[in-house]
Amino acid sequence: MADLNQVMLRGRVADDPEIRTVGEKETKMAKVTIATTVSIGGDKEVTEFNKCVAWSWVADDCEGLGKGDLVMAIGRLRTRSWEADGGRKYMTEVNLDNIACVRKARGEGAVASPLPPAAKANGSWPFVDKRNGVSWPKPAEDKCSHAQDSGKDLLAVWHDHNDPTKGGTSYELADGKWEPLADIPKDAHIPF
Repeated sequence: MADLNQVMLRGRVADDPEIRTVGEKETKMAKVTIATTVSIGGDKEVTEFNKCVAWSWVADDCEGLGKGDLVMAIGRLRTRSWEADGGRKYMTEVNLDNIACVRKARGEGAVASPLPPAAKANGSWPFVDKRNGVSWPKPAEDKCSHAQDSGKDLLAVWHDHNDPTKGGTSYELADGKWEPLADIPKDAHIPF
């Protein structure tokens, strides 16, 4: 069985996201903490404050978020380490692949009910991912289709080669090997 590292959170933004650019390429990065509360028998509740990091266009999606907003987020756990105070420090965070606001907190720009879902992705080929600028051609019988994004070679393996809205997995060619890039959600309302 293949390994799996996937986290799905539904909770409230604990503080306004911290957004900045890092590195020589000035890549956008956002740090956001998502509070999730669960009942553990009777009247007892436990709240976890999940530290999350978003990069590039996912960080763009964090810009409109504020404290108290209800969000859905998908990502994977990642632990980083550094030297400080004469010892090694560790932090485990959720590296976000996607984040979406379900409901704004009360106040300016708030809505009383969940935001309507984005229009369902086009169920025909070529399938255009407008967010990422990738146009996926109809896959072959092996359910694979190849595309390019800014010169990068990409591959998608679709759940249903007749309908892209059934989801799949995208891969990027790195050092001669196909590395997983992101899940294409099954039956998702994708803002393409």
